Amino acid sequence: MATKEFHLTEAQAAATRQGFNFCPMCGTPMETRHVFGQNRRVCPNSECHFVQFLDPKLTTAVFAEKEGKVLLVKRTMNPGKGSWCFPGGFMEMNESPQASAIRECKEETGFDVEITGLVDVFYYQDYRGSGVAIMYRGKIVGGHATHNPVEVETVGLFGPDELPEPIVFESNLQTLAAWQAGKL
Repeated sequence: MATKEFHLTEAQAAATRQGFNFCPMCGTPMETRHVFGQNRRVCPNSECHFVQFLDPKLTTAVFAEKEGKVLLVKRTMNPGKGSWCFPGGFMEMNESPQASAIRECKEETGFDVEITGLVDVFYYQDYRGSGVAIMYRGKIVGGHATHNPVEVETVGLFGPDELPEPIVFESNLQTLAAWQAGKL
């Protein structure tokens, strides 16, 4: 049986981030009020006053190298379907950012990596909401090229002058430009 792709428009995705209808603390219907500098969902119950903060998602990625080449994956899903990027994804509960980057790389590429440093921290906003992407630097220390076909079409190692196109995500473009310029 074929699976159907799930897509939301930007407006539909924004609607999913509007917040609670009822207070999770006391069950009172929530209201939208301007508090702490923004419109937020607030419980009007004078004994509760719960405020909902819609926090950004946290993603991690790893700029992993082996013998002067960088590891990239070709995506099978949006955002960026058909484009290349560093292996990475959303951080799970009870997982450190470093462990998230290591896990995502293994899941998407089959390679084991050792985190050797922090490249940068990036902010992004897309149809899913806002997020923070932590880009680590790493080196491949084991494993072999495989891929998770749900997320990745193929895996490759590329030198600075042989990068595939298109590359997706501003964080990836900035990191690759710094690498090509000898700043990483």
